[in-house]
Amino acid sequence: MKFKNNLRLSEEQIDELWKEAIFVFDTSAILDFYLLTKTQREAIYNDVFPKLAKRLWVPDHVKFEYSKNRIKSIGKPIEEKYAPLKSTVRSLKHKADSEILRTFNIIKEGTRDSNIHPHLDQVYFNEFDHILDKFIKDLERFKINLLKQIKAVSDEVSSTKDNDDVLNALEANFEVGREYSFEEIISISLEGKHRYEFKIPPGYGDLYSTEKKGTQIFGDLIIWKQILEFSKEKGSSIIFITNDVAKDEDWCYTNKKNNEIISPREELIKEIRDHSKVNFWMYNLSQFISNSNKYLDASIEYTTIQYINQALSQKRKEFNFTTFINLNNEQKVEYLFKYRKIEMHDQFDSYLGQLAYDELLYKTEELRYDESNPGLYIDSIGFENTKERVSDFNTYTIKYIDKDKAVIECRVHFNYEATITLLNSNETSNNPVEVKQKILYNNNIPFEFELKLNPIDENDYVFSLTSVNNDLPLEVYNKGLKIPVI
Repeated sequence: MKFKNNLRLSEEQIDELWKEAIFVFDTSAILDFYLLTKTQREAIYNDVFPKLAKRLWVPDHVKFEYSKNRIKSIGKPIEEKYAPLKSTVRSLKHKADSEILRTFNIIKEGTRDSNIHPHLDQVYFNEFDHILDKFIKDLERFKINLLKQIKAVSDEVSSTKDNDDVLNALEANFEVGREYSFEEIISISLEGKHRYEFKIPPGYGDLYSTEKKGTQIFGDLIIWKQILEFSKEKGSSIIFITNDVAKDEDWCYTNKKNNEIISPREELIKEIRDHSKVNFWMYNLSQFISNSNKYLDASIEYTTIQYINQALSQKRKEFNFTTFINLNNEQKVEYLFKYRKIEMHDQFDSYLGQLAYDELLYKTEELRYDESNPGLYIDSIGFENTKERVSDFNTYTIKYIDKDKAVIECRVHFNYEATITLLNSNETSNNPVEVKQKILYNNNIPFEFELKLNPIDENDYVFSLTSVNNDLPLEVYNKGLKIPVI
C-alpha cells in the first residue's frame, strides 16, 4: 500500500531486532538499577546480560552523566524510602501516647464520678490499664527492633559506594562510545536551539529543566547524535532503553497509565534510517526485562518486573518555584501542566466522584419515595466494574490569561457503572428483599482550572478547579424495575 505507515515496526521486525540489534542504555535506565535490590540486580546481570554479549553499548555522554550522578543515585533508596520510614517508626510511641492513652484517660476521667452522668464501672478501666502499660512497653521494643533493621539495610545500600556491583556490571558487559570534543558539543547545542524551539525530538522537554544548565540541556540530543554515529559505523539497528519518558513525549509515545513505551517518535525513526540505513526501537527498563524473557529465554521473576514498574510509577518530577516564577505566562501554564498535572487529576477526580454520587442520590429519590413501595429504601450506593475514567491533561485550551491568572479547559472521559442496592423492608416482613439496579455513566465532560500565575511562594497553591459541566447522563438500565411484593 502506498499510504502504509512504514515508521512502525511489525512483530516480525521486532523479533529480528532482538536477534541482531545493539542495545543502547540511557543514563536514566542505568541509574534506576540502584532502585532495585542487589538480588534483583544480580538476576539481570547473570540471566540477561550474558545473552547479549558484544551487543551492549553506551554513548560516552551516558558514561559522563552516569559518573556525575552515581553517588546521588546510590543514596536514593535511603533518602526516598528508608528515611521517611524511619521517621514514621520513631513516631509510633508518641502517637500511642498522644492518641490512644490520651483518649483512654479522657474517657476514664469523664466517667469516674458516680454522682453524675456519664458514669461507668471503673473496674474495666483498671483492668485495661495493665493491658495498655504492657502494650506501650512492647511497642517500644518493636520500634527499637525496626530501627535496627532500617539501619542495617541502609548501611548495606550505602556500602554500594565502595563496592558497586552496578559499576562492575557495566565495565564487564558494556562497550563505550567515543568522547565528543567541546567543539562538537557546541555545534550540537546550536542545532538543539532550533530543534527545541519547534519541539523536534529528542530532548526538548529539558528546555525548562532546573537541574540542567549550559550544554547539559542538550544532553539527550548529544546522546542521540552519538547513537546516530555509532549505528552508521556498525551498520546495526538500535534498541534504546530509557526510563526518561515523562518529558512531553520528547523521545517516544507512552501509555500514560503505566509509563510503557508504545513506540519511538516517527521523526527519530526516519532520522536514523536516513542517516544510518537501520531501524530504531525503544523500551523502558521493565519492558526490556520482560521482553528478555520472551525473546532471549531469560527467566527474570515476574515479581522483579512488577517491582521495577512500581519504582517507575513513583518517579515524579519536582516543581521548582524559582524556575516557575522566571517564565512568561504561557510558559508558566505549560510548566504547571508538566509538573502538577497529577495533583490536578487528583483534585478533579475527587470532585467528580462526589458530584456523581450526589447526582445518583438525586436520581434515586423517586424510587426511595415510591408510594407503591412504601418500605423501600436505599441500602447502599457503590461504584463497581470501573471501565474508564481518563483525564486528558496533555491537551488543554487556554480560555483566558492575564498577568495574574489563566483559565484553561481540559476534558475527561467518564465511563463506568454504579450499582444501587435497594431494600424493601415492608413492615409485614422480617426479611427485607434486596434488589440491585445499575446506572451507566458515559460522557466526555469539559472542566476548567484557574491557574494562579504569581503565587506568593512555593506553598501557595497554584491552581483551583473552577467549574465542571455537571450534566452527567444517568441512564437506568432497568427502568421498569418492579420491587417484589412481600
